[in-house]
Amino acid sequence: MTQHTATKNEMWTFINTLADQLGETERGPRSQIARIVRGVGVEFARELYQRTLETEGQGGLMLPDGSRRRTVGGVFIYLARAQVSAELRLKIFPPRRKKSQKVVRQSPPASAARPPLLWNERGELIEALRAQSGAIHSLKVVLIGRPERLEQTQEQVTLWIADSVDRVTLPRGVPTPPNGTTIYKVYLGIKHWKRVESALGNPEDQLIIEGVATFETAIQAMVVYATRASSKLLEAQRRTERLPIQT
Repeated sequence: MTQHTATKNEMWTFINTLADQLGETERGPRSQIARIVRGVGVEFARELYQRTLETEGQGGLMLPDGSRRRTVGGVFIYLARAQVSAELRLKIFPPRRKKSQKVVRQSPPASAARPPLLWNERGELIEALRAQSGAIHSLKVVLIGRPERLEQTQEQVTLWIADSVDRVTLPRGVPTPPNGTTIYKVYLGIKHWKRVESALGNPEDQLIIEGVATFETAIQAMVVYATRASSKLLEAQRRTERLPIQT
């Protein structure tokens, strides 16, 4: 097979498309992705992208402090840093220049400090906010997982999925809810179901369901009305097919 050498325009098209697929919109990460592609080449960048999708499919990577998962773009950059030579690493990830003068950070006055919100003390705050609640203009929830039970009729499929909050990683400052299980009942149109039904045949794949949600008191469960359905492997395949410069 003849090796294709990317032109300058093809290279930048690839870089921009790759950055979009990795979900990076900020100038800093996109510039870093550009340096990686220019340093390792398109072919190796494509391999890194595939390894990134595989890593995401296996649960992703956490930040060193364990506060949250790395973004998809962050996983790509992490894998690139780990797999290039030391010489190339210095070119792609040059050390930051030290500032000539240190910036002295002033601590906020003690009066500005607020105690953390405790879960069992949230009631008073919630009641105060409820008196002047705002309005939601749009709402979307995303469920990722595999159903243990489903019911199918001629026009729809109903899925039952359970979620345990003890697995969730929350940003700093967000109170941790008590451990427990929430049941989700999902209504899925038959057209959407046919797109993802085969995905359940692969035990390594997981459904991705987007929709709007309400709480149904009668069954004590969240009800999600699906507007879109896919799977992790289907999304990975879609991203790969959209990347330019095939060889």
